[in-house]
Amino acid sequence: MAQNNYNIGSDAKLTLLADGIPVRAAIITEFTAKQETEKLKSKGLDGVVRNRHVEQGWSGTFKFDRSNPLLDDFIAAKEAAKYAGFPPPVMTITQSVVSAEDGSTAKYRFDGVSVTLDEAGTYAGDKKVEQTISWDASFRIKVA
Repeated sequence: MAQNNYNIGSDAKLTLLADGIPVRAAIITEFTAKQETEKLKSKGLDGVVRNRHVEQGWSGTFKFDRSNPLLDDFIAAKEAAKYAGFPPPVMTITQSVVSAEDGSTAKYRFDGVSVTLDEAGTYAGDKKVEQTISWDASFRIKVA
């Protein structure tokens, strides 16, 4: 078996849905995901330390190269809905990753997603405008 079969970023495809509608915003250049846990520790009178990690959801970021106003429009609509008394959109992120070894696809869905526009971008001369969204999710499940 080849030793250089490992995943690279372009093996992943991402879909961000708000109320079931795809949010197609600009060019995704980076995606990060991290499991959040609460670390518990118990030291019994017997001297044994017992550790437990309790799952507390997921978090991460998206980085984009801005090519259209859709991300800005989405954030503006989300903010306007809040001030109009409407609930935030129900959001999900689906991550599909093609296995470098056998070509199969693993698919994971992050549910209960909330997003924040951390960087709306810097506009300067002939430089590209980069945007960053951070997100938090209630949980991740394997769907395929």
